[in-house]
Amino acid sequence: MKRAVKFTFKRWTKNLITSMMILALFSTTLTSLMFPKATDLPKAASAATTDAYQNRFMELWGEIHDSSNGYFSPQGIPYHSIETMIVEAPDYGHVTTSEAFSYYMWLEAMYGKFTGDFSSFQTAWNATETYIIPTAQDQPNTSMAQYNASKPATYAPEGELPSMYPAQLNSSAAVGNDPIHNDLVSTYGNSMIYGMHWLLDVDNWYGFGRRADGTSKPSYINTFQRGKQESTWETIPQPCWDAKTFGGTNGYLDLFVGDSSYATQFKYTNAPDADARAVQATYWANEWADELGIERLVLQVRQEPDTIQHIILCPGIMLGVVALVPIGPGRLAAATITLDIKILWQLGSYPRIQNLNLYHKMVQLTGLPA
Repeated sequence: MKRAVKFTFKRWTKNLITSMMILALFSTTLTSLMFPKATDLPKAASAATTDAYQNRFMELWGEIHDSSNGYFSPQGIPYHSIETMIVEAPDYGHVTTSEAFSYYMWLEAMYGKFTGDFSSFQTAWNATETYIIPTAQDQPNTSMAQYNASKPATYAPEGELPSMYPAQLNSSAAVGNDPIHNDLVSTYGNSMIYGMHWLLDVDNWYGFGRRADGTSKPSYINTFQRGKQESTWETIPQPCWDAKTFGGTNGYLDLFVGDSSYATQFKYTNAPDADARAVQATYWANEWADELGIERLVLQVRQEPDTIQHIILCPGIMLGVVALVPIGPGRLAAATITLDIKILWQLGSYPRIQNLNLYHKMVQLTGLPA
C-alpha cells in the first residue's frame, strides 16, 4: 500500500450528511423530472432568496467547492468521497466514478438554475470529456474500427463465485449481429464509444498511470470482473490499458479469461445509469438556461443517448455474463468481447444495470436542437 488509509468519523459523517442532502434535493423532484408537463417546468430563481431549500443548496454548494474540504482533486475532478477508506462500489474514496461525475453535473445544473450562472456546469462537462470519457488516444479508432458488427464477440460465461475464474472463452457459442453499431459509425464518422468509463484512479494511487506509463494521472482502472458474488474487498484493481507491464506474464488478463494466448489490449466499462443521469442533468440545465434567455449548452451530449440506446438494446437475457455480446438477431446479452485478439472492449451491460429505465432520459433530450 502506498500510503496509510485515513478514516475519520467526523469527516465521514459530514460527507454522508452532505451526500444525503444532495440526493434528497434531487430525489424530491425525481417524478416530475422523469415525466414533466409543460406547466410543471421548474422556474429559474435568483441567488438571493428566503427559500430554505435554495439557501441550503447554496450552502452545500459552497462547502463542496471549498478546496480546503477536499471534495475535488487539484485537477478539478470530483472524488467519489473525501475519505480514502470506504465500503461502496470502490473501496478507496480518492478514485472517482461516472456516478460522481453525473451528480457533479446535477449539482452545477442546479447552481445555474438558482444563480443564472451556468459556467460551472460547462466546467463539469469539460472535465467529463477531458478525464472520464476515453479519448482517441485511449481507444484508438484504428483498433476500434476492427470491430465486426456481424461477428462481434467470443462468449465467456459468468461464474457465481470468484473461484470459478478465469472463465474459458467459448468460440463455438452462437453470436448474432450488433444492430446499431454501423448506424453509429455512419452518424459520427468513427468507431469510438462516446461514454464514461465507470472508474478512474484520480491520483494514480495504484501506480498504473495512463496507458500503462506508470506515472500520469488520472488513470483508467477496473475492478469487478469475477461474477455476481465478488465483493468490493475481493476485487482485483487492474489497468484498463493492459500492456502486460503490470501483474504477471499475461498482465492481469489470465485472472479473468482463459485463453491460449493473450494480446495487449484495452478495456473499458460503461455504467449507463450514470450516463443517463448526465443526459438528464443536461436537459434541465438547458431548460433553465432557456428560461433565462441564455444560449443552450453542451450540445455534444447529443451523442451520449445513442451510446445509451446501444446499451438498452442489450437486455442481458443470457444468464451469467459480464460484458456485451449479441446472441441473436437484434438481441444482445452480456459477455466478454475480444476483437481479433488485439483489443478488448467491455461495455457495461450487467443484467442488474439493465433493470434501470433509461428511455425517458433519451426522450427528454430529443428536445435539444441539432
